[in-house]
Amino acid sequence: MRPVVESANALGSEVVVITGDILDRSLALLPEASESLGRLRAPFGVYAILGNHDYYSDQRGGGYPGCNRLIAGLETAGVRFLRNSSVSIVPAAGAELLLVGLDWLGATRGDPNIYQQRRTREALARVLTGANPDSARVLLAHHPHSFEDAHSFGFPLTLAGHTHGGGQVVLGYINGVPVGLAALRFRYVRGLYQEQSRYLYVNRGIGYFSLPIRLNCLPEISRFRLLRA
Repeated sequence: MRPVVESANALGSEVVVITGDILDRSLALLPEASESLGRLRAPFGVYAILGNHDYYSDQRGGGYPGCNRLIAGLETAGVRFLRNSSVSIVPAAGAELLLVGLDWLGATRGDPNIYQQRRTREALARVLTGANPDSARVLLAHHPHSFEDAHSFGFPLTLAGHTHGGGQVVLGYINGVPVGLAALRFRYVRGLYQEQSRYLYVNRGIGYFSLPIRLNCLPEISRFRLLRA
């Protein structure tokens, strides 16, 4: 993680965001994650949302909602989690940026990769109640299919993860679309997508789950420059 954090800091970004899946099926590496991510630097903050693997790491049960231990370990290092909540960022000279983060909404029975459209729309409606309609809005949503509903709530940009760039192992490409396990489950797999004036970016991530291998799926830090329309 040290070179990853150093590379991120070298970009000099004003805001840093993490779109979920920080740990996988265990809290054993939480101290290392806290130490590493605690060295990220951004004048307007470091923000994160939860992914399905975070819930696998700190599971619900017995009245425990899940992920509280994970969040506590990282928030002490300066990482702020957005769980169906938002933060308003207002530079000294500039328009308001409303950063909205969705909690992982697929932690239900059955396939966790199925997009929960109704729950997503309900969460966005609650978060945006009373929000400034003139603010520039960016949505952090672990599941990339959230992009399909983001336009109804005024988000020109959605940042997502979840697919691991195609399932970490990409066998090839057909018309520029990666062929891998994730391609069977997701409409949006990796990289930049545009529909009219709306954009989605699906980050490939930097690590791995299960087998420590990445094939045709390089780790990635994404940098965005937001311009006034």
